[in-house]
Amino acid sequence: LPDPTRTPAYHNTAAQQHSATPQKASGTNNKTIIVFDWDDTILPTTWLERQRLLQIGSIRIKPCHARALTALSDSVLSTIEIAANYGKLMIITNAAPGWVEASCQQFMPALLPFIKSVPLYARPFNALMTTWKLDAFAR
Repeated sequence: LPDPTRTPAYHNTAAQQHSATPQKASGTNNKTIIVFDWDDTILPTTWLERQRLLQIGSIRIKPCHARALTALSDSVLSTIEIAANYGKLMIITNAAPGWVEASCQQFMPALLPFIKSVPLYARPFNALMTTWKLDAFAR
């Protein structure tokens, strides 16, 4: 049965609407790493582009966009709570360093505690886009 007393470090008020957090699966290997990509996995980057929300300059997010992003944030929090019961979490991105934090703050601020609590691997400026993720996984 779920353990409603478990509260992850990144658990926030948006996630508290969810009734419970699953218990850790028995026999789970503590060496398991669960990798989440940022763009178009957690952050709906293509959707944000299509909504013209990634343009340079002052962008005002419409209420309908804010509601959609809040709902998505809640779903992401539920997903990472479950995933955290099965292994160590990390985020990887092809984007430049700083993008994950900045885009999270702008579009999904409820996820910031999670973002700050897990390892984050961003593509170094001089790294080849085709091979750097393999190097990150090798670490």
